Amino acid sequence: MENGHVRLEATPRVSGFALNNGKEGEKVDVLFRAFITSDKKEFYGYIDQISNLYLNKHFLMHHVSNFLIVVHKDDSTDVYIEPPVRLIALSKSKIVLGELVKLSDIADISQLSFDEEVKLDEEDCIIFCFKVGWKFGLFFDFSAKHSTPLNLEKIPFELADFYKTLQFEKTYAILENTPLFETLKKDGWFPFIELLPNDYTNLATLYEEDREQSDFLSQFDEARVNRISSKWFQAPIFKEKEKILGEGISAYVNGSYISCIKTLYSEIEGIIRLQYFKEKGKKPTTNDLMEYVKEKATNRFVSKNSLSFPPHFYSYLQDQIFAGFDLSVNDVPTSRHSVNHGVLEEKGYTPERALQAILTLDQIYYFIS
Repeated sequence: MENGHVRLEATPRVSGFALNNGKEGEKVDVLFRAFITSDKKEFYGYIDQISNLYLNKHFLMHHVSNFLIVVHKDDSTDVYIEPPVRLIALSKSKIVLGELVKLSDIADISQLSFDEEVKLDEEDCIIFCFKVGWKFGLFFDFSAKHSTPLNLEKIPFELADFYKTLQFEKTYAILENTPLFETLKKDGWFPFIELLPNDYTNLATLYEEDREQSDFLSQFDEARVNRISSKWFQAPIFKEKEKILGEGISAYVNGSYISCIKTLYSEIEGIIRLQYFKEKGKKPTTNDLMEYVKEKATNRFVSKNSLSFPPHFYSYLQDQIFAGFDLSVNDVPTSRHSVNHGVLEEKGYTPERALQAILTLDQIYYFIS
């Protein structure tokens, strides 16, 4: 794979891509800032023109997967092939210096930036192409040519969002596939951080193919459940509940799903309620608690495409964990209310619901730790 950096002292002045035909003297719409994936047919027209203008004379393009082009105010241009990329990520577990970081170790990616060799100025225009799996993403920003400075503070966050769009494409696609997502949610499943990236998409595949979930559940053995829960107790509010939560985890491991659900569903609310009171000093309503979790998630995961999905998780808490019940029409879902009021039938105490309680607590840990 060819790496390199070339400086082009004079390149044609580019303002963007024409969005319509126009004769001499006619107005033409120009696209000067966009993110496009290789799923879109426009990608190939844009990438060919970019390659012809900046790359083909200097690099063997069939060796190139990623590149960054920085066009300066004077139309000189720096071209970086396979530039080193740095990600700022939230980890799911302990990370040791020098060890490989797997995608499954990452809870979220907040920023994407380049090596110190790359110097950006607010008067620059940039073109960034990157490859994830067998797909490409292309971002270009010629705003500076239209008297709008390049937002140097915002760019790393935007690039991280674009990168996640491809890296976690299957997860985002499930959220956009409303019937499938709603079916999963109705059964208590959510794209919990612990399930990303592969477990949640594998679970969705089981639903699409109408297959049993036994193999999926078997992945959550004692070792994995203990790994998930062991980090919780770094947070003071979880540490205060360590013995109680430990009882719930032990019940799950031992197959005592009734005991697990009875213990953990009430503790989900208790942890949120106690943390809310510590911070705000007042008694919350149920809606206050859910809004609080959404607020904490949004503040912790500032990315627009956060992998914690705050609005969706708010809906999940409302529709599942804190769902009401109506005995008159035999509408009694597995929820904090039906469990604590003792109206849930035995068949509602399933291993799936027990695991979901653990994963919900894990999700909340990331928000309030």
